[in-house]
Amino acid sequence: MKKNKHGQLMLFGLLMAMLTFLFALTIIPSLKGVIGEARDADHLDCTNESISTGQAGTCLAVDLYLPALLLAILVGGLSWVGARAAAGGI
Repeated sequence: MKKNKHGQLMLFGLLMAMLTFLFALTIIPSLKGVIGEARDADHLDCTNESISTGQAGTCLAVDLYLPALLLAILVGGLSWVGARAAAGGI
């Protein structure tokens, strides 16, 4: 029995979405470790209240790195799905 191309593309898209989601979940623990190390007292010392404004901004940027990366992966996936749907591929 021959499968139609539309069904194969939908299955491929679903598998790619699951793979991207699993990749995002896999990198979270290692990124949390790196972020925790960057914020500790030996490096940025983000818990110290007497740090400079630049250091406080760097602490904020380090804190926002993980959510920004996950949001970028999500937006990239959704835009790929939207582009495929607009082109009639889904």
